[in-house]
Amino acid sequence: MQFNANLAKYYVFVFLVLMCEKCARGDRNQCKSQENGDCKGLEKINLLLVGKTGAGKSTTGNTILRQTVFKTSSSATSATKEIQSGSSEYKGYVFKVVDTPGVFDTEMSQEELGEILVTSMSASPEGYHALLLVVPFGHRFTKEDEGTVETLKDIYGEETVEKNIILVVTRGDSFNPKDEGVSDFNEWCVKQTGSFRRLLRECSRRVVLFDNKTKDKKVIDRQIDELIGLVHQIKKSYSKDDFKKYNLRSKSFKAMKNVYEDFKSIGQNYDSNQLPKLEHLKEEAQTLEDILVENIETDIELAELLKKCKQLIKYISHAIESAKENTPSNTGLVVPFIGYVWDLVKSLFKYFFG
Repeated sequence: MQFNANLAKYYVFVFLVLMCEKCARGDRNQCKSQENGDCKGLEKINLLLVGKTGAGKSTTGNTILRQTVFKTSSSATSATKEIQSGSSEYKGYVFKVVDTPGVFDTEMSQEELGEILVTSMSASPEGYHALLLVVPFGHRFTKEDEGTVETLKDIYGEETVEKNIILVVTRGDSFNPKDEGVSDFNEWCVKQTGSFRRLLRECSRRVVLFDNKTKDKKVIDRQIDELIGLVHQIKKSYSKDDFKKYNLRSKSFKAMKNVYEDFKSIGQNYDSNQLPKLEHLKEEAQTLEDILVENIETDIELAELLKKCKQLIKYISHAIESAKENTPSNTGLVVPFIGYVWDLVKSLFKYFFG
């Protein structure tokens, strides 16, 4: 057979066109970038799963990725204590999903919780486009669950719940509109009361129902499409820097409040017996001052707290001098100071915690 160069060129052209079409459809094994391992041009969506053990975090992650990546358990005990992550492509998107152990389980220590949260933020250096708070359908929202939400705010920040949380209600296979007296899931959400209603309001009604048991591809795709739509409502992703800044603000505020409360508990008359405690409080306040000065360039919001910290050091120093002289403190300084700092505490609390 005689070689036809033009015909060969034609087949090569057709092959390249077909390959490009596969890439456009998001075929998993095509058009991989050696630079970052993702298909060039695909939009990334990074998601962090949070919630209590048994809520359905891992199965939700597997549904989003459309493959079994995360370990699951039917018991109330977390299947793993480790951070897990997985990625997949879907309709022009690259999903990265990070699954956490039951970070709000009552048996988890503060040390374990802190380590997991730091690791979860490190697992996605680019940040998260959304934090998925997973709760099961049919589960009565209790005081303990309210505490879970408050812990979430305490860890990630008050604004994060409002701006970055998407509520994923699992066990969608159990939802029957007729049994609930509604026409659909949206109407069910509207009719909710109490704590769950407040949570819906706080996260701006970003909520989606997930049936993780279904094998119907159309249902799975519809759920994922709805989740993508909610992600697009979030204007700014939650970054590692956001996590660090909020935790520094929160810890600094609490440290300031503790020093102030301890100082106030001493009273207004100082003597040599109180010198060790006063000097210790001054050291704590000065340590806080050093931390604030070190970080103020990257977080200007610390400026007001630094100003008040300096004032607190000034009044503790005055108390130390009074104690050394074994003379009563000038109550004209202390009383206004207490009111001044209390106003500060209230204003900062409102700023940091809503």
